[in-house]
Amino acid sequence: MRRLYAIVSCDVVDSTSLQENELLQLRRAIYADLFSDLALISSDFWGRVVRGDTIESCIDEPWYAFRIAILMKCWFKKWAFGHDASHFMKECGIRYSIGIGTMRIVNKREDFLDGEAIYIAGRNLDYIYTNGYSSMFGISSENADIESLITTNLRLIDNMIDSFTERQCLVIYYKLLGWREVEIAKELSASQAAVNLRAKSAGWQLIRNAIGVLEKIKFEDYVD
Repeated sequence: MRRLYAIVSCDVVDSTSLQENELLQLRRAIYADLFSDLALISSDFWGRVVRGDTIESCIDEPWYAFRIAILMKCWFKKWAFGHDASHFMKECGIRYSIGIGTMRIVNKREDFLDGEAIYIAGRNLDYIYTNGYSSMFGISSENADIESLITTNLRLIDNMIDSFTERQCLVIYYKLLGWREVEIAKELSASQAAVNLRAKSAGWQLIRNAIGVLEKIKFEDYVD
């Protein structure tokens, strides 16, 4: 059986509105904060920043790609709120594409990726950029139904997150990382009741259920 990987590629929305020092702060935070958190979800997670405002992530366990993509969106939104970024960045955070397929080369030491999954993610990210979408999914398969199902679920979650407040982003971010509400309350200096209320108002149950369904898909059944 061929080994499958997931590549999550994303562009920061409205990054041109940031000054040079802000872009440098963002880049440092991505490596020090975001990537270290995502490694808790997938132990072999690896990410890099390319072309200034594009992030490429390689995930050895493809089923985690959806959780990681949503975590990234929440993280960028909360960063935008915390740094008084543009309205567009606060609303959308990132545009992202997920590609699942084989990889010919995954050399983290040399910072070199090559293969189907990264081609799919990159091609779809270009399509997103030129056609105004916020997210897209692709897989090395002729099965269009599975791609449509996953993309539809991702866009529904995307639309929900676009309306999140800063506190809702924080709560959902920590919940996706697996934190308990009492831990989130302590981190945010809030009551557990307030955390629970924000989770409910953000539609946490729907997000959790949708991601749970996506994480159970057996991709090897669909890849050609």
